Formats: sequence, C-alpha cells, structure tokens
Amino acid sequence: MGAVLDGHAEVPKGTGRRNYDSACAAAGQLGLMSLYETLFAQCDVATSQLLVTEFDFRTPERRRHLRYTTSTMLKLGVVPILNENDAVSGNEGYEADGMFSDNDGLAALVAEQMNAKMLILLTDVEGVYNKHPDEEGAKIFHTFDPNRHELMIGEKSAGGRGGMGAKIRAASRAVSGGVPSVVIASGLNPYSIERIVCGERVGTMFCANPGLYEDSDDEEDADDMIVRQAEMARVGGRALCALDSEERAGILRKVAEALLAKSPEITVANERDIKAAKANNIAPALLNRLKLTKDKIKVLAEGITSLADGEEPLSKCNSRLEVQEGLVLKQITSPIGVLLIVFESRPDSLPQIASLAIRSGNGLLLKGGKEAEHSNACLHRIIVDAVAEGSKGRVPRDCIGLVTSRAAVGELLKLDHLIDLVIPRGSGSLVNHIKVNYPSACNAAETILIHKALLEEGAGTCSQVVRALHSAGVTVLGGPRAVDLGVVGGDKISPGFKTEYGDLTVSLEIVDSVEAALDHIQRFGSSHTETIVTEDQDVAKMFLETVDSACVFHNASTRFSDGYRFGLGAEVGVSTGRIHARGPVGVEGLLTTKWVLRSHGETAHTVGKKDPYSLKPMDLEAGAW
Repeated sequence: MGAVLDGHAEVPKGTGRRNYDSACAAAGQLGLMSLYETLFAQCDVATSQLLVTEFDFRTPERRRHLRYTTSTMLKLGVVPILNENDAVSGNEGYEADGMFSDNDGLAALVAEQMNAKMLILLTDVEGVYNKHPDEEGAKIFHTFDPNRHELMIGEKSAGGRGGMGAKIRAASRAVSGGVPSVVIASGLNPYSIERIVCGERVGTMFCANPGLYEDSDDEEDADDMIVRQAEMARVGGRALCALDSEERAGILRKVAEALLAKSPEITVANERDIKAAKANNIAPALLNRLKLTKDKIKVLAEGITSLADGEEPLSKCNSRLEVQEGLVLKQITSPIGVLLIVFESRPDSLPQIASLAIRSGNGLLLKGGKEAEHSNACLHRIIVDAVAEGSKGRVPRDCIGLVTSRAAVGELLKLDHLIDLVIPRGSGSLVNHIKVNYPSACNAAETILIHKALLEEGAGTCSQVVRALHSAGVTVLGGPRAVDLGVVGGDKISPGFKTEYGDLTVSLEIVDSVEAALDHIQRFGSSHTETIVTEDQDVAKMFLETVDSACVFHNASTRFSDGYRFGLGAEVGVSTGRIHARGPVGVEGLLTTKWVLRSHGETAHTVGKKDPYSLKPMDLEAGAW
C-alpha cells in the first residue's frame, strides 16, 4: 500500500477504485524505491527491488526462481526489497482464494520460502495486547498462545489493507510453514530489530511451542512486583521528606557505619562476582570497575558522612517576594520524587546513589549490571537495614528498591505515573611527568592533542611526552597527522577520536593551533571533561571560556572531575547534558523547586482591587516568611 499512497499525489482522481489504485501504485513505486535507496545508501548498503504477485507463489518453478534471485542478492550483499506489484495484481485484499492479501501475508510467504530463521513484523504499537493498548488494564503478550490468550482486535490502519488481525494471521501462517519464530514489535522504536536479534524480550513472539516460552505466572508476578517496587519507593520518598534534616543525616551516618562494619561481608560477595567475571573473560577495564576493596568502602563511607554533615538541601529558599503586604511568595527546593538509576557494573555506585536519594528525600529504584549481582544485593540489604534502624522504622526499607528482573527496565520505563526521573549511568600531567591513575574511570584521559611547535627537539617536546606515556605503560595510538609525521608508528593507528578505551590506551594527534584544538573538541569531544596544559595565561583563559563541556580545567588532571573531589560527598554520575544538572551530579542535581504562597485569606480578585501589586523582593533570611 506504500506505493499506492505515494502515487496518490501524482495521479489525478479517476473512476473505479481498482483501476485508480493500480495507476497510483505504478506512479508511486519510483518514489518509494528512491526513498529506500537513499536511506540504505546512508549506510553504504545496496538495494534491489522485487515486485511479485500471488502467481509467483503458485508453482514450484516460480517459487524456485524467486528463492534463487533473493538468495543471490543476499550473497552479493544487496538487500532485496520485496513488495506486491499492485500495478498489475488488482489485489484489494481479503480475497478468499488469494495467496496473500497484504504485506504481512507476503512477508509470511517469503519467510517460509526462504527458510528464514525469524520473521519480524513491525507495527505502530509495542506488540499484541489483550485489548486496545490505550485501554485501562491493557497488557502485552510477550509470547502468544492462540489456545490460551484471548484478545480484541481493533480497526486496521487507515492507510493499508492489513491491521493487527492480519499480522496475527501472517505470524501464525509463517510458524505453521516452518519459520521457527515470528515477532510482532513496534516499528516506531528504532532499536526494535537490534534488540530482537540480540535476544531481548521485545514485542510479541509466535512460535511452534509457545508453552515453552509463554508468559508464566512468575513473569506476570514479576511485572506486578516492579509496579509495587515503584509504588513503595514513592511512599518511602514521602516518609523521608517527613523527617527533619538531622534525622535524615542520622540515617546516612548509620549507613556509613554499617558499610564499614560489614566490609568483610561486602568483599566476600564482591569476590563471587569477580570470580564469575573472570570465568566469563570480562574485559580488564570492566573488571577494575567491578572490584570493591576495603579502601574503596572506606572512601564511600567518608563520602556519605561528608554528605550527612553538609548543608540541608530541602526547603532551601531560592527567592522570596512580597506580592502585596501580607502576601508572600517564595521558591524552595524540593525532591524530584522517584528516581530510576540504571548503572553499569560498578557496585560502588550503589551506596553513593542511595545516600544522595536519602539526603534529598527521593524514593529510589536501582538497576545494576548483572556482573555485580552479589555485590549489589549485599550492599542494598546493608543500606536498607540501616535506613530502617536509623529512622526507627519511620522510613520503610522499600524506599530504595533493587530491581533484579532481566526484562524489568522496559517495564519500569512505562511507569510514567510512578517514576519521575530516569538516569542512565555509564561509561564515557603531561610534558615532564605523567602519572597513570585508574584508567577505567570515566574521567580518565582518552585523547591527547599536542601543538605542532612541540615537534621540535628540546625541553617539553612531543617526543618527551610520548616517551613518558610509554614508560607509564600507556599504548599510544596516533591520529592521521601523528602517524604521517612519524610521532606514532604506522601500526598504531587510532580507531577514532570518539573511542572510549577504559584502559591504558590513548589517542594522540597533532594540531596547528589552539583554535584547531577547540574545533577538534567541538567535533569529537564527549562534553564530559577537557583540560589544557599550558603556561600561556591568555590561551588558558580562551580555552576555559570557549570549551563547552561539563568540566573545563587548566593544568589539572581530568581525574579531578569527580563528585567526591568536588566536595559533593557522593555523585549519581557525571551529566554531559545542558539542562537541570551538569558535571558531577550531587544532591542538588536531584532536586527541583516549588512555589509556596501564604496569605491571610486574600483572593486574586480582592488583591487586584485593594492595592497595586508591590512585587518587592525580600531578604531570604528575613524571618520564616
């Protein structure tokens, strides 16, 4: 139907639906294929067009020709785009004796003929639901069993012959024809196909033995548990807000004490994760991030204690205004609500994030990497026990929930009415003396730009820098100019300036000027942290004022970009965005504001008539109101 719709703009209205649609299909095919060709060309992929009718599937000989042509295209790396030849087929759909009546049916036939391992049918909803997706109580079937599931089919799309009913029939037909699995998923999500191929539970799957994969009661219970966790996190957040500053600070001190007292228990759990990670040949950089040592736990406890001793973040007055005599308006800080933090395999993130949520009065849901499963579970238990003890039972342990279900993140992201903010936390001195310090950290240097003037021999030369890096065990990979100029060997070529290595590897390039360096940063930088090493104060000033990153330094290591070193006590992560919070995100980054107005019974009508609005700024500290 795509070609028909495309042709409506080209062909004047005629008489007869069938003849008109056929003419539109003929006119629209050029535009449709031009669009496909343009889009695939952006990925350097060649395409071909195969227009078929039901007669191409009627005889073994024609089916054999179709299989041969399609297979040949695939072997040559050309993507075959199959479509019904609406210009000559005259197919208006749903013909009782037809081989297929829409593109879903055609897709099922082609998958069957090509012995495909999987067929993916894309639609405008997440999958097959028990009722219309917009209705209350609508639930997706992750595995469809026609003998077990009942559903109500809505109307088909206005622009095509198919609809969800057609997709279900096509999926069932493909499975009956020998296709191992068919998935109906959202075509509006650009990652649907990738996620399906990677084995994630996306959309609705059809298969020959749905009983082996169908949604079990345990899975349904798990979905309900996720909702309950989010609900309890909101309840817990409100309980935290009901405490005064010193009470919340007291909870944090209990958390810090518990971490230190139970550090042997934590390290034992961490060793289980380390052992499993090594057995699975996890990358060294990830292994470094996974490790929890006694010293790391001590630093965590110190950071949490520092946070407890810090200034109270809630109800802090940002502005105070006399609207009119006796009518005072002020803006104060308040919690965001319920936070969902999805973090990588860094168990030391969990205590930091939890402590920030407690201090800021937010409910919290945590989803950590599976590699840190035992460490996260141990830390979570210790922390929520400390919360219950420190609050004398006034704050439920469920104020901080640990999500362990494999498919839980997708379900959590749908809970807009319960979760207010989602934060994914993941990975992103030279000349005379270079020190290497924890290259797995997200604030470790990844790219070094050297001014061309330092190619000359003498003190502080480029060669000195490279030698210092090598002596520190760093692998130096060169950019195009660094390789051409012989600074780095031709066998040590950087894979790209956006590469995040996470180990003792850096990219190195030569630039002509500070302006060229700024252009490079603008093009390839991550907006995380940039630093300049120079004795020229004017150049340093230009760099600090021009670079648009969350953290910009002069003659300082990028490793200073850290919440603990910034005096935040702990951090959720480093934000490279430009809205709300930027750089290391501490407790203030987890707050929003609200307006509070008090009067003696005035209304907008009476105030407007009595006196003009004074709108006089007031001293923030002048009295309670």
